[in-house]
Amino acid sequence: MNLQKGSLLRILLVYPEYLVTDGAAYNLPLGLLHIASYTEAQGHQVTLLDCAVVPNWKDRLRAQMAEIELVGISAMTVHLPSVQQILEFIRGELQWKGKVVLGGVHATLFPVQTIESDWFDYLITGEGELPFLELIGALSEGRDPSQILGLGFRNEAGQVVVNPPNKSFDYSTMPHINYGLLEPEMVEYFRGASIGVLSSRGCPFKCSFCINSAIEGSNKWRSWSAERTADEIEYVLNTYGSNTVWFWDEHFFVSRKRVSELLDAIEQRGLKFSWAAEIRADTFRRILDDELLQRLKDNGCIKLAMGAESGSEKMLKIYNKRINPEDVYEAARRCISVGIQPTFSFIIGAPGEDREDVALTLAMFARLMRIDKGIRILGPQIFRPYPGSPLYEKCAESGMTMPQSVEEWIVSVLRDMTENNPYISPWIKEPGFVNTVWFYSFLLSTDLSILRELFLEYCEKTAKNLAFRIAGQLGIQGFALLGRLRYRLNFHALPWEIQLFKKYRAVLSF
Repeated sequence: MNLQKGSLLRILLVYPEYLVTDGAAYNLPLGLLHIASYTEAQGHQVTLLDCAVVPNWKDRLRAQMAEIELVGISAMTVHLPSVQQILEFIRGELQWKGKVVLGGVHATLFPVQTIESDWFDYLITGEGELPFLELIGALSEGRDPSQILGLGFRNEAGQVVVNPPNKSFDYSTMPHINYGLLEPEMVEYFRGASIGVLSSRGCPFKCSFCINSAIEGSNKWRSWSAERTADEIEYVLNTYGSNTVWFWDEHFFVSRKRVSELLDAIEQRGLKFSWAAEIRADTFRRILDDELLQRLKDNGCIKLAMGAESGSEKMLKIYNKRINPEDVYEAARRCISVGIQPTFSFIIGAPGEDREDVALTLAMFARLMRIDKGIRILGPQIFRPYPGSPLYEKCAESGMTMPQSVEEWIVSVLRDMTENNPYISPWIKEPGFVNTVWFYSFLLSTDLSILRELFLEYCEKTAKNLAFRIAGQLGIQGFALLGRLRYRLNFHALPWEIQLFKKYRAVLSF
């Protein structure tokens, strides 16, 4: 389809599926939704297709591609197999001739090899709002887009060109986010449930496993003002009928002043809702005194999630977390003291970790559960290196090979990211041990009495029958004893029960 010069374009923005992430839960595409909302506010006709939610996405594309002039796709590396399916369908079966733009993490990390693939007409690195809007303007007006900052393309000589990054986007210019662009079933889900909101971008910290340590500018923290954030909260509560807000900010608590002002605005407007946010464990020591913590609780905070990562100080230094184990325990105690649920996520199997480090992590699990059995522990997840991060380079030094093209990345994703599998990670020297700890971690570290209490509470909430309760208690005790026996005997061969039940591991944490 030829672009219509001088007209507003009809644009399709696509969020691909996660094809290979252990049946990962749906991930709200807030980044793409922000671009869609910003582009729509400039007058362009925007449609958003979320392939993770729409199983019949091919039917949707058959019905609408004839009217679409430009397709934008946002993709992390793990999305690439799905991106391939989408492009083969629209370019092959539908014979669509329009322009395709790729943005997101993978394009930002590997712009040259991505545009070399000839899959895409353009790519955008970094934040997409400004360069995408400038590209739309150039294409619709018949202008040369080659000078747009943050744009990648092939020039007339066939050479790959990747322009320097665009200037930082002024986040305060973002219109209200149009969640109505999402799939109808997701919009309906928001009513009486939770809705994801971003009130800031960036994180000033540089954890060595995090993608932010590899992307230029991602450590610059920018936020909406407290009043603008309160406006957005009031808007989503009234428009979509939600009663819970989950702040998806990478670091919600950078500024004590902004948090205090936001609580002031919530109180002045009489907003009543529950909310949760990400926080660093050391924030309790640095800026979150008892008075402010109580105000969080009084104004609807029900959960604070943080990355504890490891019980080992050595590993925390390798991760460049800039916290210590005592920060984690202090965060847990203080959350529990005011009735906020703390959630801690963990990693095992990273370069440099040994058995002593793993034992310290298990000991941290046990100590947290002794503080309060309502504390939520996520993981540990087996470490997966993010391309471009410092720890990715450590993994490469151990013999892991880095793909050199989009096609090779797809092979790597399908081969290596289908499951938590320590046996395919050359930097893990004892994969059997890591596999055992990953599967049994919660059962290895938690008293059987607490496990039984948690299971019975789960049965009460879900109205399980007597037979299920009896079988479940016997199963928990059996698994706990088997895991502890494997751990103590250092016997990790023939993990038949792990292979059999690994898909149900999450249930064991209730």
